[in-house]
Amino acid sequence: MLEITFISGRPKEKRLGLLKALNDAVVSAARISPDDLLISLYETAGENISFGRGLAQRAHVADDRLDQLVTFATTHNWHHPVGPISRLFVD
Repeated sequence: MLEITFISGRPKEKRLGLLKALNDAVVSAARISPDDLLISLYETAGENISFGRGLAQRAHVADDRLDQLVTFATTHNWHHPVGPISRLFVD
C-alpha cells in the first residue's frame, strides 16, 4: 500500500497520471503484479501541511501546482528508491 498526501488543486487528469506513473514505477522496481499495489491519494488544503518549523508554508497558496512539488523535491535532492522523484510526476 502506498499513501500520498499533497496539497489540493491538481486537475483530475494529473492525479490519474500520477496513479499510473506510480504504479508503473513501483511494479517495475519491486517486481510485483500491477494488481498487487494499492495507491491512495489524499488531498488537503495548504494550511494543513508543514514542511518544517511548524509553519504552513503553503497556507497562502490557493491553487498549488504539481510542478511546484516536483521543483521543491528536486531542489532538496529528494530521491525515490526507483529514481529521482521528478520521474514520477512527468506528464
